[in-house]
Amino acid sequence: MKSNKINSSKVTSVEVAELAGVSRWTVSRAFTSGKPISEEARQRVLLAAQQLGYKPNLLARSLSTHKTGVIAVVVDTFQNYNVMKLLDQLTAALQKHGLRALLINVIDEDSVADLVEHADQLQTDGVIFLGATLTGDFVSLASKIKRIPLVISFRDCNLSEPLVLNTDDYTAGRDISELLINGGALSFGYIVGPSGISTRVNRREGYEDHLKENGFTLDLVLSATNYDQFIAYEVFCDYLEKTTKKDRVDAIFCENDTIAFGVIDALRAHNCLGSIAVVGFDDISFAKSPSYNLTTYAPPVTELIELTVQAMLKDDVQSTVMKGKLVVRESHKRK
Repeated sequence: MKSNKINSSKVTSVEVAELAGVSRWTVSRAFTSGKPISEEARQRVLLAAQQLGYKPNLLARSLSTHKTGVIAVVVDTFQNYNVMKLLDQLTAALQKHGLRALLINVIDEDSVADLVEHADQLQTDGVIFLGATLTGDFVSLASKIKRIPLVISFRDCNLSEPLVLNTDDYTAGRDISELLINGGALSFGYIVGPSGISTRVNRREGYEDHLKENGFTLDLVLSATNYDQFIAYEVFCDYLEKTTKKDRVDAIFCENDTIAFGVIDALRAHNCLGSIAVVGFDDISFAKSPSYNLTTYAPPVTELIELTVQAMLKDDVQSTVMKGKLVVRESHKRK
């Protein structure tokens, strides 16, 4: 049976308007989120479009409205499990407001500016930076892009231009120190991921400052070099193999949950699980697994993502740090 549909590549909004008995502008409003149109008229347009096989030309619409509805989301690692959690919630929130994400994966930290400038050339309506590394290129980029919102989410930044929305990492570090001190720990460690990022500095400063205020010192700092569970596992295995039980720290704060999983795996592999208190950061879904039962710190993800989306909609959003909360399970308890 021959289809009644016209080749959709040749169907225009004028033809849809004629079939639906409405104006061309009513067709445009029917396919544009937030535009005023009666439900009856919208349904007539959608039915006519379906019959004709019509699809709106998003590029043409962007030329007339100066809006594409596309937001560039820049990340620089997928080894950090928290990135997947944030992407899931962020893209869902963007879609709720009629926006779509263009994912940009930065595999070379020196290429951040080029990639984001490319997103600007694609006429995206905003750029959200979820990556860990802010290079000098990014500093110059921030002063160039003026027509669209540029937001750094879940990271700190000392630049004046971009909007920064993040967890209060300093207070989080202090809260974790207090938890470990109250648990009876007398010696303390910290294990980091990539070098040169602000979250590491702020979390460590809060942690170390609170230790000093209570008469303790930060006795151990290890680097996993990346947010990678296996690298963290190898680094902590090396530490365990080079120390005796009496020489080890009582407690260790891991910069994020991904690293904490590697630390717990190392303790388990060396038959000393529970001998060192372990605390992570991010409260990703796997943290509640019986295999880890990880005590961690939960950022205010929902609130920060909502602010991020509002910034993309060009609402009046100011740079903000928000407190999260400790999620107490079992890994911070020593046996």
